[in-house]
Amino acid sequence: MSLGANKAPTPRWLRGQALIGAVLALALFIVGARLAERHLRLRADLSEDGMLSFSPATDLILGRLEDVAQLEMFVTAEIENGAGQLARTRLMEQLSELEERSGGQLQVILRDPASSSQARLEALDYGIPYENIARGGSGVLIAQEVFMGGVLRYRGGERVLPRLYPDALEYVLLSSLHALMQPRPMRVGWYVGGDDPQDFSVARDLLARRVEIMPVGGLAEGRPVPDVDVLILVRPVDLHPRAAFEVDQFVQRGGALLALVDRSAGNIAERRFEAIDSGLEDVLESWGVFVSRAHLWDQLGHRAMQIGEVNPNTGEVVNYVRVPNPMWINILPEGLDSSHPSTARLPGLALTWAHPIEPGEAPPGAERIELAHTSDRTFLVPLEPEMELDNDSIRLRDTNFLAAGGEASYPVIVALTGPLPSAFADLGRPPARDAFTGEDRVGEAGTGANAAPVLSGEGDSRVVVVGDADFLAARGRDLRVDPVSQLFLENIVDWLGAAPELLALRSKLPRDRSITDFVAEEFRAAGLSSVRGNVGRSEAQGPNANESSAIERADRRRRLHVGATVGGSAAAALVLALAAALRRRLRLTALGRTVGEGGGA
Repeated sequence: MSLGANKAPTPRWLRGQALIGAVLALALFIVGARLAERHLRLRADLSEDGMLSFSPATDLILGRLEDVAQLEMFVTAEIENGAGQLARTRLMEQLSELEERSGGQLQVILRDPASSSQARLEALDYGIPYENIARGGSGVLIAQEVFMGGVLRYRGGERVLPRLYPDALEYVLLSSLHALMQPRPMRVGWYVGGDDPQDFSVARDLLARRVEIMPVGGLAEGRPVPDVDVLILVRPVDLHPRAAFEVDQFVQRGGALLALVDRSAGNIAERRFEAIDSGLEDVLESWGVFVSRAHLWDQLGHRAMQIGEVNPNTGEVVNYVRVPNPMWINILPEGLDSSHPSTARLPGLALTWAHPIEPGEAPPGAERIELAHTSDRTFLVPLEPEMELDNDSIRLRDTNFLAAGGEASYPVIVALTGPLPSAFADLGRPPARDAFTGEDRVGEAGTGANAAPVLSGEGDSRVVVVGDADFLAARGRDLRVDPVSQLFLENIVDWLGAAPELLALRSKLPRDRSITDFVAEEFRAAGLSSVRGNVGRSEAQGPNANESSAIERADRRRRLHVGATVGGSAAAALVLALAAALRRRLRLTALGRTVGEGGGA
């Protein structure tokens, strides 16, 4: 299709040229899009907390791959549920990006259990479960089996990842890969004191998914702490002096210790507290750490506890009620050390009947870090045998604390690093206990002041002391551990075991954005209890005069706050609109002057 030199273009020729141009433009767009998709992956995480981007630690771990790692994914290809489709799409995009970041060192193999019976059997044999996700159609809900898990292999090692969801993919996959790359898994010694070690079995089993748990026992009989990277003491009770010595010497050899120390045991069923001693008091005090026997009462950071109402005739629990308890501490985000990798960006931490750790100085050459402390409206509660769990008693005590004053912030988690002195440096090695008679073997060789020298202040140690152990106990009818508590445990273990890459992977959590409670603020300002409103009055009676006045002030503040927010937004929009109109008018004025000057010329 061509034109002569003196011929004008016909409409048909113009339409043909336009069609050819459109086809060429479409072809160029498709080719450019495909090339950009393959070679120009531009990703921008626009979320406020950076939740959708990969951590630099991901590139660090992938860059250490010396052989090809293979991830065999068992994923349902066609998910009919809308949310499931979005999750699968995002998961596939993340896996594709990880493949690219690895430079070919990570290979992803996709298998669809929905279309292959063999793939389905293999997934179930590996222990990869499916979820029944509802799909709608003609007013009938039908469940669809959806698989979303995989098996990771590297250098002969293998790890099953039962569930791989987009929100947790980075940590679950990369931490498993990190574990396969190590010569051996991290070893964690686990010691539980008291009579009921099963209380903490859920936390132990969750931790055992990624580390090797080694039970620790026989310390009182003279058996040393086994070869572990981290030793965890969960609520030790009346430790024998020889057991305390073995723990101390483990730390002196450069070992890492996590001590969850309780100075009392709470029994909700009997509504009583019982004082207990850990047996580690002398060891901890030699390091400048003293866990008080008092409890804490935090007016700002606390949560409710679930109490069973018992039928007096049958003794059976007939109902569960939620009672606010300021002794069940919620460490607020600002109460956590934001510079320490174990607590950075945690959304908070829930503790149960926590004990404060008194202020102290670190031993010479060591460093003391307060990882968590309560709010500045916390009161000390002396240990009392009776446990008050009814609303009226709690509110009355809260009001009495407000009237008495003396509130402060108290540390509840302390970390120590560096050389630490031994409490047994001058005492020598205590005698071990006879396993059969239960008596100390006094006079045995190697004990007493004339025994072999005791290690003291020689190792570069790491110790974390928490004034609570109950926060890791399984609670509720479903026997679960608070997810953030479990996350804190894993963070601390990784820091003690020197695995900073895993901390960097796990530290992406949304910031807390609590709504301001104007009523609670006005109650506190007026010296009234903000714990569930009325003090010593039933809900049917309603608030008294002082409380009504505080509620009215809170309502006024709320209205002013809402008005300022809405008015500020409207004012900002008006200013922008006026600025745009003024700019447009100035441009039109300038254009008119230019035209006028041109006409005059």
